Amino acid sequence: MMSGPNSIDSELRYLSDVQMREEELRKLNEEIDAQLQISSPTPSPTVRSPRAAPTSILSDVTNSSPSPRNSAASLKVKQRATVKQRATLTPSPSSMSSPPTLPPASTSTYIERDTSTAATPSPRPAVPLYSPTTEGSNSPSTATMLNSPDPEIGAAAQIRFQKARIKSLSIQLNETLKLKTEAEKSLTSKDKKLKAQSEDMKRMNKSIADLTSTNAKMKGKEVEQSDLLDGLKRENSQLKKELQEGKKTIMMADREHRGREVRLARALEECEKFKQVLNNATKETKATGGDFRKEKDKLLQQVRSLERQRGELLTAFKKQMKLIDVLKRQKVHVEAAKLLEFTEEEFVKVLEWGN
Repeated sequence: MMSGPNSIDSELRYLSDVQMREEELRKLNEEIDAQLQISSPTPSPTVRSPRAAPTSILSDVTNSSPSPRNSAASLKVKQRATVKQRATLTPSPSSMSSPPTLPPASTSTYIERDTSTAATPSPRPAVPLYSPTTEGSNSPSTATMLNSPDPEIGAAAQIRFQKARIKSLSIQLNETLKLKTEAEKSLTSKDKKLKAQSEDMKRMNKSIADLTSTNAKMKGKEVEQSDLLDGLKRENSQLKKELQEGKKTIMMADREHRGREVRLARALEECEKFKQVLNNATKETKATGGDFRKEKDKLLQQVRSLERQRGELLTAFKKQMKLIDVLKRQKVHVEAAKLLEFTEEEFVKVLEWGN
């Protein structure tokens, strides 16, 4: 599909070369017509113009209805097919000085001369005749014989030559038309292929657009997944730290648990020892239960007597305290009385001194 414009440009250049060669051929045919008109002013009505065949070939090719899908490409292909058939009639630009090649239908170098006109040479120069067998030949005698005008060739020979040429051109025209139909068929098939390829290209473009949109969505999802992955990685690192701390805590708890188990084992051993001591003590208490009760009764009696003595001592102490208070009051009254006696004596003395 990418080589379409290049092929079209090459076909355009090829078409321009063909048109140039067609113009040169047309000029050559005009010269032949002029020579025929000079030699025979009243030609036979059955003789066709020598330029009708080559010009009709181009007109058939160029005036044919182009395909509605690709008229320009169809015209180029048709003209290319026409040019391939005209290559035997049209000289190349590099060999413009060399004479044109005679069609394959006319393979004879010499044309049969009319015996009636052999004695009277034509006043015009004869048209040079060419044969495909002499094309590319470097023989000087053959080139001189073909390129130099032959005054002995008459008008009838020229007419026979032109008829043979027209016949060969008609054969070439039929072949060109066949090639044109084949080119049209190939062009339609190529157009179908081009349409299919364009549809494939549209589908591919659509699929590419879908894939690009899907790629954009996937990139967005990838960014989201990367962010989520980063968050999960951070959470994983935190969980690892917590796991390490939990392991440390479990190890410490295990150590404490082992210590507690050791202490518990020791406490259980001591408890067993105390149980044994208690059992021994209970056994001894049961054995010495009567003596202990007697001693207990004695001790209770002693305690009761001591409590009575204590109560009596407390009552005596209270009475002594009351007595002490009374004595203190009496002492205070005695001292006050002494002071009053002293003051009375002094007052009497003062009164007596005043008198």
